[in-house]
Amino acid sequence: EGQKQCCDLRKTQPLLKAAGQYDALIGSLRRSDGGQRAMCPILDIDPAMNCLRVNPLVNFSTEQLKQYIKENNVIVNPLHDQGFATIGCNRCTTPVMPHEEKRAGRWRHLGSWAAYCGINPSDLDPTTAKSIDLPQELIDRILGRTTDFMI
Repeated sequence: EGQKQCCDLRKTQPLLKAAGQYDALIGSLRRSDGGQRAMCPILDIDPAMNCLRVNPLVNFSTEQLKQYIKENNVIVNPLHDQGFATIGCNRCTTPVMPHEEKRAGRWRHLGSWAAYCGINPSDLDPTTAKSIDLPQELIDRILGRTTDFMI
């Protein structure tokens, strides 16, 4: 109980302090994570942050991610070696057993592993999706090209 309020206090509200300061936020969401993330977009809008969300790893499989980490000497959080498949806050994340779903360690005390904290717009109900107006100049800069249409 209180998961949404806790996540709002510990994650959403601190993130919102940076609202409007950046044109885009880079995320690590992947479709292979399953659940609501199976349809995660590469480019998403975040009305609350007034920016774009870019998910460059969205099409990476777990094996591709492991290979990329190895080939590029990416520093990995040591909690992964301790059984934490996903990492949230220290109050609501526990290690995952080999037979469990990847997100089983999140909010274990609530039962369902399919809960999300709410800081990623694509994790929310797609029927409530919102949009923001972006200047054409910003769209062109983000896409790295000039367009003759509005997105």
